[in-house]
Amino acid sequence: MINFVFYKYELNQLVEQTLFGPGHVEVTEDYLNGRIAEDLQTKLDNNTELNLYEFKKNKKGEEYSESYTNEVSMADNGIFIIQVRNNKHKTYMPKDQNIAQEVGHFPFCWVLVDTRPESKSILVQLKHDAFGNPDDVVALITTYLTRELGIASMNWVIKTTKRLCVGSIWDIVRIRTADDKDRVKTLSITVDKKRANENNE
Repeated sequence: MINFVFYKYELNQLVEQTLFGPGHVEVTEDYLNGRIAEDLQTKLDNNTELNLYEFKKNKKGEEYSESYTNEVSMADNGIFIIQVRNNKHKTYMPKDQNIAQEVGHFPFCWVLVDTRPESKSILVQLKHDAFGNPDDVVALITTYLTRELGIASMNWVIKTTKRLCVGSIWDIVRIRTADDKDRVKTLSITVDKKRANENNE
C-alpha cells in the first residue's frame, strides 16, 4: 500500500505592497499559484526536470551542491505527479572478488502537487528507503519554486503546514473530509499507467 504525508501550502506576502508581473498583472496569491501550475506544466510538456538541489557539507566541512533527479510524470486539471529520486549508495560483493564495491542507488518517491486554488496541497509518499523525512522532499520542491519563479524577490514566501494525517491516499481523503474540513469531488490516480487494484495497492 502506498502511504502519503499530507501538506497544505499557501503563499504569503512579507511586505504589503502592490507589484505587477509580466503583462501588468497584479502579483497576488492566485497569480503566483497559477505561475506554479504553469511551470510544472511546462516541465511536463518539454520533458525537462525541475532543478532540485540543496547545499550540503562533506566530512571535511566543505560545502557542495547535491542535485536530485526527478520527472514530472503526468498532470490532470492542476494536479501534478512528480517522481523524485535520492542519491544513495549500496555495497555489494562481486563474484570471485574479496573486496566489496560501492554502486549508485537511486530510490524514488512519488509527490503529488495539487495547485487548484481550493486545494493548494502537496502529498509526499512515505518511503524511507528513498527519503527518511518527507519534509526534506517538500523543502526541495518549495525551494525550487521560490527560486525558479523569483517569489522571494517579490517579497512573497511559500509556507507549508503538515496536516495530522499519514496513511494511504484513501485514509487521507477520509480524514480530511470528516466534519466538512475539506471536500473531494473526484479522485483518480494512475501510476505507470496502472490504476490501483480493489485493495487500493
